[in-house]
Amino acid sequence: MNLTYISKHLNDQEKCIAFLEEKRWNNKPTCPYCNSNRCSSKKNRYTCTTCKNSFSVTVGTVFENTKLPLYKWFMAISIILSAKKGVSSLQLSRDIHVNKNTAWLMQTKIRTAIEKNELGTLFGVSKSGKKNVPSRFGKRFICKPHSKRKIFRFKYSDLMKPGMFTLSFKRSVIGQFHQIDEFYLSRYLSELDFKAQCRSKKDYGYACLLSILLLLELP
Repeated sequence: MNLTYISKHLNDQEKCIAFLEEKRWNNKPTCPYCNSNRCSSKKNRYTCTTCKNSFSVTVGTVFENTKLPLYKWFMAISIILSAKKGVSSLQLSRDIHVNKNTAWLMQTKIRTAIEKNELGTLFGVSKSGKKNVPSRFGKRFICKPHSKRKIFRFKYSDLMKPGMFTLSFKRSVIGQFHQIDEFYLSRYLSELDFKAQCRSKKDYGYACLLSILLLLELP
């Protein structure tokens, strides 16, 4: 799904909700609390006649309680997947007309979905369940001012050393990210790996990622 399709066919909230209902439920609303198909509808919300809970198609997904129009989420996903070297939160904020913090939060939720579902599998998973991050990154960090968290800051000369990682990651750091918080490093790597795996697909992995975002509840 590209930006042209979104701007033409998913340019308002009603169309986006109908699109999600088709993708998630095949137009057969299912209660996310008890999995019952017995429900009544009113506008874009449903009431389960079994457990009496009210719900919409976004309940239990990364889109739940979002204040942004859904088409902006769809646009953000398309932009992120089509950007081979990645896209900064500043650039994304300009592209979809949101503030920088909102763009960063959207990116974080999307990367978390990729990582949690092992859509990016380049580094494998350790016994503790965490992604294995190359140890060579461990010596290239500085302490963030007024924070105990570590920031990975990369120099151009270090990134160009043979075997440092892949050319894609080098270009991403040099051209887009510049420095990466240690806490989020594995998510950036998972994003780049997922996009590399889906590069040959017609939709760049959009359908696969959207299905995960619809089923995964993130903090």
